[in-house]
Amino acid sequence: MPITKLDVAEREIVAAVRLLFDGGDPIPVYALANAAREITSTLCAKRGVHSIVDWIQDDHPDMARKDIYRLASKHASFFKHADRDPDGVLDDFDPTEADAVLYMACADFINLRGAVVPIEIHAFELWTYAMRDLLSLMGIPDIAELRGIVEAPRPAQIEMGRTMLAWARSNVPAIETMLDKAAT
Repeated sequence: MPITKLDVAEREIVAAVRLLFDGGDPIPVYALANAAREITSTLCAKRGVHSIVDWIQDDHPDMARKDIYRLASKHASFFKHADRDPDGVLDDFDPTEADAVLYMACADFINLRGAVVPIEIHAFELWTYAMRDLLSLMGIPDIAELRGIVEAPRPAQIEMGRTMLAWARSNVPAIETMLDKAAT
């Protein structure tokens, strides 16, 4: 069975979203998300598709692309390699950094694939907007499964993500309609 680079990114993103919403360890979530982000960022650049890095650079023209990539991948080498600093210790990892890297991978995946993406990506997208209190600003109606997410402690936010994903799986047309309206 042939597997494309975009297929790999999709599988990594879906696995990362499921792991995140199952309350899994944020380090493998970050590692999977970053691997997918590297693929989707590269594919956007190669295919001339406007990427999340382009949007960031539009908003922050003083930032070089390589600095944006470096920030997006700042812990990736530590999680993958031991040859440069075998006794290294990471003391500044924030689990929510995995969310940001995963969002970048999802956004670029959507830019490459279009609206037809796995429901995990849409559920994560809505969860991310809710975490930043952006749903109403984007014209997305209230989603009961995400109500109160901004003030909730991290474990409750993750549980809301799990609940959102379960709801999304049984309400795919409603999710797609919400996101279509937000995109216009």
